[in-house]
Amino acid sequence: MSMIENTDELIERLRDADASGSHWASEAADAIERLTAEVEALRADAELLDWMQRQSLDDFAVGLVVDAPHDGDYWCSPDTGGMYYGKTLREAMKAARKG
Repeated sequence: MSMIENTDELIERLRDADASGSHWASEAADAIERLTAEVEALRADAELLDWMQRQSLDDFAVGLVVDAPHDGDYWCSPDTGGMYYGKTLREAMKAARKG
């Protein structure tokens, strides 16, 4: 089991230790929660980049809609076809990945 999988138990133990009045344990638990969330976000981005790398660059495209339906949205067209939109490029790519 990796360290990341044990963070919930570690955070709970730190918060219990903090009952003694010292706040270092609670601060450590907060830091672990922030870092765990960051690691999860980085893994999601890595999966999205891996998906993008597997696309045929002749058929894959992304862009920003201007003066047309979905104005201001980003779009992504994967090599499998279709057009997917999102408020951010990341959202559009995630939608395209789910297809």
